[in-house]
Amino acid sequence: MRGALGPYLNVFLVTEQHWSQAAVGVVTMIGGILALAVQTPIGALIDATRAKRAMIVAALELVAAGAAVTHAWPAFWPNRVTHLRNDLEIRSFRWVMSSMPG
Repeated sequence: MRGALGPYLNVFLVTEQHWSQAAVGVVTMIGGILALAVQTPIGALIDATRAKRAMIVAALELVAAGAAVTHAWPAFWPNRVTHLRNDLEIRSFRWVMSSMPG
């Protein structure tokens, strides 16, 4: 999430939705910790599947849906869940791309 939507989401929440920087930091920190915790199981799932392209499409669709939820419902808990899910999807996208043959 950090290199993708993260900076834009953080600026949106602070400037447009008047979140504190601490609240944005908590959302980002929890997402990073949980994404690290599931990194190995997601990697194993990606290695085991033959539908890598379908996983890429699904991850990108969910990232887009998460951005729409953030814009439409900028409360703390919906954004917490969306941010976590987007962290996992962005990481999964990278892992799938790196596991695909040239």
